[in-house]
This record gives sequence, C-alpha cells and structure tokens, in this order.
Amino acid sequence: MAMTASEIMTREVRTVRPSTPLKDCMAAMVQGHFSGLPVTDGGRVVGIITEGDLIRRLRRHVPWMMFFMDGTAIPANPPSGESLHDLLAELRERPVRDLMTPHVVYVSPEQEIEDVAKVLIDRHIKRVPVLDGNHLVGIISRGDLVRGMLQG
Repeated sequence: MAMTASEIMTREVRTVRPSTPLKDCMAAMVQGHFSGLPVTDGGRVVGIITEGDLIRRLRRHVPWMMFFMDGTAIPANPPSGESLHDLLAELRERPVRDLMTPHVVYVSPEQEIEDVAKVLIDRHIKRVPVLDGNHLVGIISRGDLVRGMLQG
C-alpha cells in the first residue's frame, strides 16, 4: 500500500496573515527555520510566502551589492532623499499580502507521496500545503518527503 500525504506531513503549521508586517513574517521564518509559510485569512489559505518570494521581490527595490556596503548608498531609483536604511525599514513594514504568492499549489491528505513529489518537482517548489477541502491540515516539505522515503 502506498504512503499518503497525511502520513508524512507536518501537522503543526506556522502561518501568517495577509496583514502581518513583513518584519514579523521574516522573524518567524528565521526563528522557526522555515523557508516558507502559508498565508491564511479566516482559516482559509490565501497565499504562501517563501524565502524565494522575499529575495526576488526585495531585490527589485534593493540592489544586492548595497547589502555589502555601509547602508548609506542610494539604490538605483529610490524615492527622493531616502537612504538604503530608510528603504529597508519601509519594506519591512509592508504587509505580507504585498509579497506573497497568491495562487497556492496544494495537495490533499489522501494523495500518494509519489504524486506529492511530482508536484514539488514539476512546480519547482520546496513545500506544499495539505488541504482537506479548504482547511489547512498540514504542510509537506522536501525534507518530509525524504523522511517518508526513509520510513517507507
């Protein structure tokens, strides 16, 4: 009998709300060693925010080499008079909804782990929420898949 998503998923899922300030989301990711978090509103998954989202979207506003400078350099097209420090402070206050991916790929608890692996590979993603109807019941990361392969 094939192993299913419900057998390998992480059941206790840390989530953030669309209105969560980006700095709080990033702190939760760093403290929990999460590379991504589902975004929920009223118990419904409305998006996902990942390290990749943060890096790709923040990169548009802050040139990478500025991180290695003293923080007073001005990005290519900053608002008039804003330093890098001011720009980063402003970005950290933005809500998660501004940077999240709104169209969430998900799997059901009954899906076989081979199908889950295919979703992760084909969609080039590192984690996938597990939904039972509209209810978030877990999340599966690549690490969960590896643990499942070891068990199975």
